[in-house]
Amino acid sequence: MTKTPEEMAEEYADTIWDESELAPEERADERHVAVGKHGTRIGFLAGYETAKTEMNSLEKPDGSSSSNSSNNSNSWISVKDRLPDKSPMVLAMCTDGYELAYYGMYGGGWTNTLGTEHLNVTHWQPLPAPPKEEG
Repeated sequence: MTKTPEEMAEEYADTIWDESELAPEERADERHVAVGKHGTRIGFLAGYETAKTEMNSLEKPDGSSSSNSSNNSNSWISVKDRLPDKSPMVLAMCTDGYELAYYGMYGGGWTNTLGTEHLNVTHWQPLPAPPKEEG
């Protein structure tokens, strides 16, 4: 059976934040792990949605495309061109990978969901809209 993106995100977060092989004194407190898992799940799903959007906009062999890429709301924005508004969480491309980040919340710079400041952000994009509830 195929897993949903949400199930894959949960499995990924559990794997990344598995500290069972660490000595008790080396483990993070439960709150830190819970926040880390939450951020990991959000980042995984944001990356999934971005990849899905990009795949849909790729050119088909007949020269057509699945969507109009000029209307792609998930385009990367260079920090040289524009910075996000204060407070909203965004998906940030850093020199060493992706981060869920805020701009301007704590002293005017970039901060990730764990409170690490001074990220080397090169590009960013708004997070996708949450999935619509089926019902």
